[in-house]
Amino acid sequence: MGNPDLAVLKTENQTSTRVTPRIAKLAQGLFREELMVVGGAPPPINKAEEESNMKKMFARLRQLILRTLKAKKKINYTKNDRISVMADLYSAVEVEGTTYRVRV
Repeated sequence: MGNPDLAVLKTENQTSTRVTPRIAKLAQGLFREELMVVGGAPPPINKAEEESNMKKMFARLRQLILRTLKAKKKINYTKNDRISVMADLYSAVEVEGTTYRVRV
C-alpha cells in the first residue's frame, strides 16, 4: 500500500466535490477542479420580493441607528435582579421601556 498520505493524492482515490446549484453558482471561478452539481436548479429570484425585503431591512437598520443616537437613555434595574454585588452584574435590565433578561 505504501504511504497513506501519498495514496490519497492519487486520482483513483479521490472523489469529486458535490454541491447544490446555488453553491455552484457562488463558487464559480473560485476552484480549479470541476464541481459536480446535484439537484434541480434553484427557484428564480423574485426581484419585487427581494426589493421589498431590502427596503424593510433598511428601514429597520435606520430605526436601530436612530435609537442608538439618542443622547440619554432611560435605564432601570433592581436589587432583586443583581447576580453579583462585587461585579455589579444583573440578570435583567430595562432600557427605554424594553426589558432584557438573561438566564443564570
